[in-house]
Amino acid sequence: MGNTILRSILNVINNSMWYSAIADEALELATGEVKRRFDQEDLFMIREIEDLRIKSINGQKIMDISDKLQNYCTPDIDQNRLKCQLSLLSDMIKSAIQNQDQMVINVRTIVEAMNTSEIYKGMLTEVYKMLELYFTFPVTTSTAERFFSSLDRINTFLRCSMTKCRVNNLFL
Repeated sequence: MGNTILRSILNVINNSMWYSAIADEALELATGEVKRRFDQEDLFMIREIEDLRIKSINGQKIMDISDKLQNYCTPDIDQNRLKCQLSLLSDMIKSAIQNQDQMVINVRTIVEAMNTSEIYKGMLTEVYKMLELYFTFPVTTSTAERFFSSLDRINTFLRCSMTKCRVNNLFL
């Protein structure tokens, strides 16, 4: 009788170690993938584009555009024209926004202002191209969404395959 209890205890310990190893490996993989996804150049590029626009609208003079952004946008955007048009962007936004008290805190306000008149799109062509580039970046985030969907399935599988005792031990 004592041998049977000892074997069942060892069996439970081995099973729990196996589940623990799988869970640790899954969490390590998930953490690595999330870090890899959010350390990509595209996300830094989006941030630089947004900062560049917000600075120009708030009246800060754009002295230089970062090398990474220049290299990324060079085939599509003329850098000298972009600098000139960014200096005009502030006045254009102020004239386009009906509510003068409204502050520009995101790119959506810029898009709404540029869509008020076709003249702005023709006058600020390089800024408009940069907006188009900015809005094509989020297409790549589907990778992260698929990853989190897979992570959800792993969590569901682990939750369903573990005993109540095992889950309680994990929480402790």
